[in-house]
Amino acid sequence: MNLKTFAGFGSVSQYDNSWEMTATELFSLIFGGTGGMSTEYRAEGGLPVIVKKNLRDNGGMMIAQLIGIPIAFKYGRKLLGKSLIRPANKLLKPAGVRL
Repeated sequence: MNLKTFAGFGSVSQYDNSWEMTATELFSLIFGGTGGMSTEYRAEGGLPVIVKKNLRDNGGMMIAQLIGIPIAFKYGRKLLGKSLIRPANKLLKPAGVRL
């Protein structure tokens, strides 16, 4: 699910399934509501089952992104420093913008 839909600004389509939780549904569960889940589904495990399934399906990519993206930015900035970032800073400095 994308961030816009999770935050409640996007529309949830008919193809969304019970393995996707929006922020509204999570807050409902936190404050004693049903979170949009049926009683049978909650009896089968509810939110912990959803979290485990999502971690099993997407956990590897999440870990790779948590480690890989900062490394890529660190070395990308070093590689582009002399050729792109420093000249851009010199051009934008009079306007008060800094990269």
